Amino acid sequence: MLLTAAERQSRYKEKHKLYSEKYEEYKRKKRVNYHTKKRLIKDLTPQEKYNARTIWRLRKKNLRQNRNNLNRLLDDMTPPNSSSILIPEADAMVAHEAFQNTSHRKNDDTDISGINSPQNMLPHKKLSR
Repeated sequence: MLLTAAERQSRYKEKHKLYSEKYEEYKRKKRVNYHTKKRLIKDLTPQEKYNARTIWRLRKKNLRQNRNNLNRLLDDMTPPNSSSILIPEADAMVAHEAFQNTSHRKNDDTDISGINSPQNMLPHKKLSR
């Protein structure tokens, strides 16, 4: 029977955990490697800071948008209250208002895949030196 990649990985890790000395050495090497590669924002160049912060802003914007979309979806799935059952025009008015409020939203800048590539450099302010 073939194993999935996750199963193979978990077996590999369990096998290495049996030899605790080797496993501790492995964890130490991973920790050292992480700390050597980690770069703080204060150590970045101004252009790299700008790009990193732009990516962070776009990710946060996408996170908020996805959360709001989920909340809207859950609100749509909840059963109506008793007043809207008695007055069907109220549902139509609420739906129309919701459509008018969301129809003007357009997100053209949500793609962050090419921000770090040189041909797609974002405009930035000139820095005085």
